[in-house]
Amino acid sequence: VKCFWDKNENKIWDQNEPVLRNQKVYLNNNSSFAFTNNAGYAYFNLPASVNKVSYKKSELWNLTTDSTYTVSLPQNPIKTYYFGLKQNIIKDSIDVILTASAFRCLRTSNLWLSVSNLGNTEISGNDTLSMSDYLNFVYSNPIAQEINSHKKHWSISSLKPSELQNILIDIESPNTSMDLDSVRIHNAFSGRSIHFLTDKLVRDSIVDIVRCSYDPNTKKVSSDGPSLDSLVLMNTPLEYTIYFQNTGNDTAYTVVIKDTISKSLNINTFAVIANSHQVNVNILNNEVSFTFKDINLVDSSTNELLSQGFVKFKISPLPNLPNNTEVTNKADIYFDFNLPIITNETMVVYVDQLPISTSVSDPNSIETNFII
Repeated sequence: VKCFWDKNENKIWDQNEPVLRNQKVYLNNNSSFAFTNNAGYAYFNLPASVNKVSYKKSELWNLTTDSTYTVSLPQNPIKTYYFGLKQNIIKDSIDVILTASAFRCLRTSNLWLSVSNLGNTEISGNDTLSMSDYLNFVYSNPIAQEINSHKKHWSISSLKPSELQNILIDIESPNTSMDLDSVRIHNAFSGRSIHFLTDKLVRDSIVDIVRCSYDPNTKKVSSDGPSLDSLVLMNTPLEYTIYFQNTGNDTAYTVVIKDTISKSLNINTFAVIANSHQVNVNILNNEVSFTFKDINLVDSSTNELLSQGFVKFKISPLPNLPNNTEVTNKADIYFDFNLPIITNETMVVYVDQLPISTSVSDPNSIETNFII
């Protein structure tokens, strides 16, 4: 299945028409669903000889093509079914997400700066990154425009609707462990489309420590709102990040992550917000599968930085949860045909009221409060 912006509304995908990422496509009356990847494709393993795939119009997008297709098996050759979409309303919406591998003593770490167009217009703008004085900027792709040694700038033009652009940055840490919250990296993006006169400003930050040892296949959770340690205010969305690294002795051609989502979270609010490599996402009941097909992830002894990846997603809790509801989560990471690597287990506790503390995170703050 492929989703695209049908600019001329002729119901046919023309080569100059942008494909649309992160569109939700349903299988067999919503029994399962998948999200389109960076190339606009969603994939299903069809369970029956006759199946129905469908797309539901959203706030931003309406259909120019049929909303449902009947797919019969066997099918030879394999056919692509297209959902053409047109703008429902005109909306500028942008987000920036910072994701970093562990900061290790006298080692170079990956920092992914992800600029995501959440609206349905083409957006252009400027991005500025600043970081702690003792961190050393090594390299970025694309190349940064230097403001000074600890502040960098990029110009981003014509970011298509739903497009995600990653800027990969290499940062070197000092040669000793640092105190809590010693790593501070701040990012700000300002931009708009031609339809609006005022720029939108969005920010994100990383607050972390320098470690001299760590587990590279791990999971983190943060709250998208007020929290204190592992306590999260009721109805606050969560952001999960799953990090993976090929620590074997050869290239991994496919990486699969399986994650069973807590029944206390609303699976229908699930959304991928950033990823290091192209990923196919499928959901059946509460099990999410992230498939990095043809990722060709080199091993860490060949190239430490290129052996790493991540996926980050957001999800909201169900309404009316009991006070002190615990939400735990872990993931299984498969490198090709090897046995899974099981990540650490994360936990948050949803509460009606947070204890009074000066360290409660402010949802308007640019700093991220990680709960591990």
